[in-house]
Amino acid sequence: AEASGAIVPIGRWVLEQALTEVARATRDGRGTSWMSVNVSGRQLEDPAFAATVASLLAATGVAPDRLCLEFTESVLLRDSESLRATFTELRRLGVRLGLDDFGTGYSSLGYLRSFALDVLKIPREFVEQVGSPDGTPALAHSIVALADALDLRVVAEGVETLEQAHALRRMGCEMAQGWYFGRPSPTTADSEPRYDAIPTGA
Repeated sequence: AEASGAIVPIGRWVLEQALTEVARATRDGRGTSWMSVNVSGRQLEDPAFAATVASLLAATGVAPDRLCLEFTESVLLRDSESLRATFTELRRLGVRLGLDDFGTGYSSLGYLRSFALDVLKIPREFVEQVGSPDGTPALAHSIVALADALDLRVVAEGVETLEQAHALRRMGCEMAQGWYFGRPSPTTADSEPRYDAIPTGA
């Protein structure tokens, strides 16, 4: 889909479905802080992408800051004029921008500032080392510290145990996702996933 360009219409459909669910959840009193949607480099380099996002936000009535567009470090390596133009437009709209799987690619730390990101995500492979007796949580701890220094929100991926949740909380990570909080479920009014708050306590 990426190579053929089919990812552009597919991505538009995914984004429309996600925003429709945010609007429905808000009406039903099940609102979340924001909805994250993964986007590809091909989508971000599409000159019409920012306009598509703006159109879908208007059609669904979702506030821009309730949408976080996530992408991987490989996207930043492209660093093209069209990519920067799209990021500028998305920032103007007020949507959040998140860097997924931070620390697993080859991007420069300078991109964290030059692209004005909002969210860093600690990858699952770093989270797996957290909260276990023989784990080495230094990488996760470093990402939390870096995010704090740059005034970015940090989200841990792949949290599967209470021990991991508590260890991340002690590091200063206040948001997480993973099977500890809830498994994938239908987007029905009676489904109640456990949202991203990490339990307090030691």
